[in-house]
Amino acid sequence: MTTDHDSWHFVLWVRMFAGEALVNVFCTSRHGLHFSVSPIASSIALKWLVDHCPRLRHLTLFPTDPTADEHPDGENILLHFLYEKPFQSYLNCLQELRELTCTSAVLEGEGLKTLGQLPFLERLIVYSGRMSPAVRSAYEELSDDLFSSLRYLRWTSDGPDSSIDWTDGLRVMLRKVTTCELEINDCDSAATWTSGKFFPIIPCAPFLETFSVEYNPHCACSTYRLADLSRLIPFGQLSLQSVSFSKMRIPLKGPEASKILGSAWSKVTYLNLSSTIASLGDLLAFVHLPRLEHLVIHLVITVDGIPEGNVEPDFGLSLHTLEASPNSSAPSSIHWRQVRSISR
Repeated sequence: MTTDHDSWHFVLWVRMFAGEALVNVFCTSRHGLHFSVSPIASSIALKWLVDHCPRLRHLTLFPTDPTADEHPDGENILLHFLYEKPFQSYLNCLQELRELTCTSAVLEGEGLKTLGQLPFLERLIVYSGRMSPAVRSAYEELSDDLFSSLRYLRWTSDGPDSSIDWTDGLRVMLRKVTTCELEINDCDSAATWTSGKFFPIIPCAPFLETFSVEYNPHCACSTYRLADLSRLIPFGQLSLQSVSFSKMRIPLKGPEASKILGSAWSKVTYLNLSSTIASLGDLLAFVHLPRLEHLVIHLVITVDGIPEGNVEPDFGLSLHTLEASPNSSAPSSIHWRQVRSISR
């Protein structure tokens, strides 16, 4: 389904095509942002899907702020005659659901607990915003058996400090997850997510194997610099195999860099730091990653920066691919010990 912000059309489309054979409901928007409709329209559409689509596996549900329904006008007035109860009341009926893409509004109230009880929910993609303090306090005590089937979590932060609101909920969702992707679209929230609100709770995901952070701010900031490398220390409690930081730079200089990276990512085999600029000496920070096989990094090495005698960076026996990200520069005369593939 492709449409713009139009609650009435969304309901009509659902009622037109819903049936026993329908298993996927995906919604996209013409203007590039995520598709959204009013909470009342979400409720009406969800009830219809529950009543007519017993095999529903994948669902996109983007309700807007509840205040959007306070002053209905035009065709939206008709929706009030079809409305019965909040859309969260129907979530527990989606017993066959495998994947849900939604706004954080779906997780508010009893939504998080209800979704956590769905037996087959494997993938959850959330676009987050702020919640009220009352809702936030309700997440302080959540059962350990929620989200028992969830293996993939993608969280998109579209507003500042959203991680403060969702920390307790994220702890619950991460318990069985093997792949976690974090997308930061707000300049002001990057520091919050990577400091005291998200990175420290990473140990709550003991089965996590793949982790990525994408920084795509709606401002002039091109990259974000992780000022304190010690923020990565909590990752040392996991068995991570793949790590990617897109448009995020980490510091590689200093005696502690090699020690912290070796502790945090000791089991990582694939490491993508395409925005981190590294000189020949900076590469020494990775020599204590014993299982590293593939490293992607922004190389900036000049002829003047090569010591006399061409000291060979020794990555041990595991690294077989050193990939230079776009705009990298390095003399071809460098001999990379043990590296079998150099790509750009």
